[in-house]
Amino acid sequence: ATIQNNNKYTFAPGENHIALQTSTQTYYVPEVFHLAPTSISVPPLFIHDITTSPPLSQIYFRNASYLNVIIINNFPISKLRIAGRIIGEVYRSSRADPSYDFILLRVDDCSGDGIWCKVPILEYSRSGLRFDSNYGKLIEITGKVSTWANKREVHAETVNIIGGNTDISAEIDCWKERMEYRKEILEPGWVFIPEATSQGDVVVRFDTQETNKRQSRAELLLSDEIQENTGKTSSDSMNLYQNEDTCMMIVDNETQIKIFTNLQLAIEMIKWIIANNFVEFKLATLFYDQNIANLLDILTRNQLAAIEIPNHENLTFKQARKVVFQRIRHDLQINMNLISVTKSQKVYSNNLQKLYTHLKTCLSRIRQRGVSNEVLDVVYYLSVVKHRKVIGDGLGYKIVNAIIDYIIVDDLHDRDSWHYDPRNIQWSYIGDL
Repeated sequence: ATIQNNNKYTFAPGENHIALQTSTQTYYVPEVFHLAPTSISVPPLFIHDITTSPPLSQIYFRNASYLNVIIINNFPISKLRIAGRIIGEVYRSSRADPSYDFILLRVDDCSGDGIWCKVPILEYSRSGLRFDSNYGKLIEITGKVSTWANKREVHAETVNIIGGNTDISAEIDCWKERMEYRKEILEPGWVFIPEATSQGDVVVRFDTQETNKRQSRAELLLSDEIQENTGKTSSDSMNLYQNEDTCMMIVDNETQIKIFTNLQLAIEMIKWIIANNFVEFKLATLFYDQNIANLLDILTRNQLAAIEIPNHENLTFKQARKVVFQRIRHDLQINMNLISVTKSQKVYSNNLQKLYTHLKTCLSRIRQRGVSNEVLDVVYYLSVVKHRKVIGDGLGYKIVNAIIDYIIVDDLHDRDSWHYDPRNIQWSYIGDL
């Protein structure tokens, strides 16, 4: 069930197994996901239920970036099975290493939507599929769901051919299996009941791995080495990346809060590093920069209002700011692998500089060739650099787009000569029109 924007949010104070409640649904914390029926087996799903599942950010807010699941009704689903017919395929080459090549299969199960499935070349060959001769074949794919350009896709682990172009009975069997699972398991919803001791105390058995993740996020505080920085900073205003990253959250019937996200502040931090020529700096310098500090104040107030900071009632506003700042630092350092931070709080941005330089080279080459059909496909670019372990898996296309925008505006100085296609997430050079 998709959460509507006009839901009234309740955070179930005193019930640490509940992450969020709406007027129609209860969502549980990630630490109990391992107890869900969908975590015990690999559920058979309709593609339509996958593509219409709600964005995790609507339910788990800032913590959504740490979760590798989708939510259907209120069930967390990590690994799943889909079955449908192949209606299209695209070969993607990594160029540098053929073992990283993959095939994009478009699969349709007649539930209302098709979905792209990314299949590693070795699994594709093992399955018995032959490129450009698979149209109409009935296959079953087991894998996990990822999100690219706000659209779901399946990253396949196994692919099996279960029927030919005219094998209707096998297709009906797949529909039947998914309809029964949907009716018997998914539609009633997940009701998690904590255990009770003989003394009547409620006990929630959290998953150890998720508990450790929660603790590590809660403890991301700045070291005592951060000291007041009185250096002057630029007063230039910053353009915020708002569009889909900014939303209105209903706290009660009358109060609305404008949400400024971690992603937006991460982008501003990256731009600050680029503007300072990737030089080594102290983490405190970034923390006390006037523009960054102002944005950090806004973000901290948002997250305190949304109760996204663990043990927030025991923190001062100053301490909460440090938690928020270190979350973003953690993303840039660990999840995206763009920076490194030493024990003495020195920050190095070698990987960010390499990414910036390579993107600038790609854009410059496209511009040198003039107006043509050549594009910079951001999603494909990301898949290549991630396979080569140049950057971390947490780097998304919005960060790359922000870097590209910085390059063509502040470095190449020809933003009007470029066109961005948001549907395909591609940049093309159009020259002076």
